[in-house]
Amino acid sequence: MKKKIFAISCIMLLLLFVIPTGNSQEIVKNTALNIMPIAHVVIKGNGTALYVGYHFIAGIGRCLAMIVILKNDGHVGINKLFDTSNPTVLEGSRIVILIGFIGYLKYINNDINFNGLALLTVWS
Repeated sequence: MKKKIFAISCIMLLLLFVIPTGNSQEIVKNTALNIMPIAHVVIKGNGTALYVGYHFIAGIGRCLAMIVILKNDGHVGINKLFDTSNPTVLEGSRIVILIGFIGYLKYINNDINFNGLALLTVWS
């Protein structure tokens, strides 16, 4: 009896892989995240920021990790610390993740102004 149950289970699993399934969702292209290590980051605009492990005094300090969600009027400037010849400038609504941020932070009433260094910068 156990052999029959095992055989039926194997056949059902095989059929799952053989029979094509339809995908009703639209395929989204270019969903890759962009990553830059050791970068100088300037973020200005309107949005929200979520912090983890932060300590700022008078706007200057450090943060272990932060997620910045910018709205339509956001401006992000990212360039490598030792190679400033190829900066990345982003406009509009963006999501930026900063890991190991050290620098200036001003966040009042959803108005964001960051300027500093990040060990790892991820954006989409």
